[in-house]
Amino acid sequence: MAHVVFVALGSRGDVQPLAVLASAVADVDAVAQVSLVSHSELQKLTEEPEVWSSKVLWRPLAQPCFVHDGRLNADTPDVLDLQGRRRAEWIEAIGRAGDADVLVCNLFAMPPVFHLAERLKIPWICCSPSLIPYSMPETFEQELTENMPDLMEVLKKRDEPGDESLFSWSTVKSWMWPVFTESHAILREEFLGLPPVPGDRAGDGHDHFAPETLKGAQFLLGIPAALIPASVTLPPAAVVCGAWSPAEDRARKQPKALVEFLAQCEEEVAKGQLTGPPFYIGFGSMGAEGLVPDAEKVLKVFLDTAKWMARPVVLMQHTLAQVDPTPRFVFCCSEDVPHGWLFPQCSVVIHHGGIGTVLAAARVGRPQLVVPLAFDQPFWGQTLEDLGVAAVQELEELSVPLVARKLRALLTPSVQRSVEDLAAQLNDESPPIARAVQEIAALAATVEGAGAGGAGREVLRPVHRIELCEDAEGEAEELSVLGRSSGEVQFIFREIAEEHSYGELSKLPGDSIVVDGGMNLGLFSLVLAKRWRGTGQLTVVAFEPAEETYHLALQNLRHHGVPLVAHGAEFGDRDDAVVEGAEFGDAPVVVHCFRLALCDVEREDRLCYFPYLTSSSTLQQHRAAKDLAKERGCFDPRLVQTGSNGLPAMKVSKIADMKADAMS
Repeated sequence: MAHVVFVALGSRGDVQPLAVLASAVADVDAVAQVSLVSHSELQKLTEEPEVWSSKVLWRPLAQPCFVHDGRLNADTPDVLDLQGRRRAEWIEAIGRAGDADVLVCNLFAMPPVFHLAERLKIPWICCSPSLIPYSMPETFEQELTENMPDLMEVLKKRDEPGDESLFSWSTVKSWMWPVFTESHAILREEFLGLPPVPGDRAGDGHDHFAPETLKGAQFLLGIPAALIPASVTLPPAAVVCGAWSPAEDRARKQPKALVEFLAQCEEEVAKGQLTGPPFYIGFGSMGAEGLVPDAEKVLKVFLDTAKWMARPVVLMQHTLAQVDPTPRFVFCCSEDVPHGWLFPQCSVVIHHGGIGTVLAAARVGRPQLVVPLAFDQPFWGQTLEDLGVAAVQELEELSVPLVARKLRALLTPSVQRSVEDLAAQLNDESPPIARAVQEIAALAATVEGAGAGGAGREVLRPVHRIELCEDAEGEAEELSVLGRSSGEVQFIFREIAEEHSYGELSKLPGDSIVVDGGMNLGLFSLVLAKRWRGTGQLTVVAFEPAEETYHLALQNLRHHGVPLVAHGAEFGDRDDAVVEGAEFGDAPVVVHCFRLALCDVEREDRLCYFPYLTSSSTLQQHRAAKDLAKERGCFDPRLVQTGSNGLPAMKVSKIADMKADAMS
């Protein structure tokens, strides 16, 4: 029996449908274990019985749902990661899913899952609760044809009738083209030990064209057919399942204050004080992340419109803006409430156009005013408007008269007939979850010898020797170190040895104390030991809190005969301190190595770092300052990704009574 691992990235609307699927797959006989990898901030999904089964193992990621600077840019999708913002998330997800026998992903998790499936040689399947939210760049086909003509020829041939391959040119151009981009080449080569380009196979120190390694996957679409316009081109062999929505929990108690507010609204309508049921206003995860431009202004227009129309409002306050004081007949809700219970008691649903809210309102027959922000939201707004069940309101054109006119149009009998017809179609569909579960179970049944969950696999590229060329005063000398990422090592080496980012090391005065605040793999001390030829002795006090990196640094220093003292996680005088590699008095450079982080006071703290690229480590308390420095362009853009991975608390010490010549 197989271990099926779901990897779902994105907002709640992107993740919840896969959580529902995972819970259903957990009951399949051919499946031994089901796990779901997603953002830790979405862990509240595991507390909702209509969404989550106790049989599913939750595997949280430290990386957040949204990585942004307060602005939206729909032209740079996270699957492409042009700025390197998501690479930490991909690597963390790969580490959490490395024991899978079968992989299931949504579109935002597709690239790392594709690479991991190739690395593990296991099947995978894409279950998308949304249409493809990104499109292939205009120049992509031309560039791929020019740079990889053999690959393009194979891909296009697979589109010919009779070829049942799941990895063809049609597949690539519709949803899999991001895996051929540069950011993914780095991920494949540096961290997974794969050839940088899919379709190649490593061997004899060179990559060889091997198109048989291109393994595609079935594409399941979690959207009702009634909402997919005929003009939309779906991926080849896509299976339209319908929405993977949670069952309504009728026993769940709703907020007492909200229940009382809705009852009061009914009474006021009966008295003639209000003209009808409330408007719902909510902007989902994107609103909660502060991605609604001029949120206070947007909210004021909607509240003023409702007041003018004598309509009450249920405002999901945490998804838009705070209201103080709260106007009469406005209920500010600060907790999640099931749409299936709330929407039938509202007259119009005003929202951002996320597919989850679109489906929930359509299912219960409520008209919608869609205010799209980015991604696929304009598409859904237009689709609903074409079906006669919604109106689109652009943010740039917000005004009370215009919004009021659109809301009145949505409340007409003709629109109500349209929303009821659409609701009947949606609710008449065969169970969409059953079809998806059937496909995943069939895939799990094909896995031979599964059930161990890949125990003992080495998923990421193993530690290996990386060759460098140390050029001092025109004389080339070979230098090699142990590490995982050759790209990282080359970059740091160039900083130290070629660009002299830390000064002219050969000119340091003798008998100096040099503080290395981030030892990493020991490259700084290695170059220093090779280049410094002064009189006296240099004492290097080096700090590296990441355990694996600390021990690799010790091995690298020992390999090159650099005298060292391995202090470990203790700071202070030690009677048993021994200089390894040479007599203390004769060594030009001695490195004192501490598995600690450098700080101003002695205490314990948490370390956050970009997983497996530990040069980006920093104390958790300095994360905000480092992010600010990144935004100001202080770091090389190739190495500005920082992750926050929950590590055991590490001891943090200070250097006391030590006069240091600090190296910047």
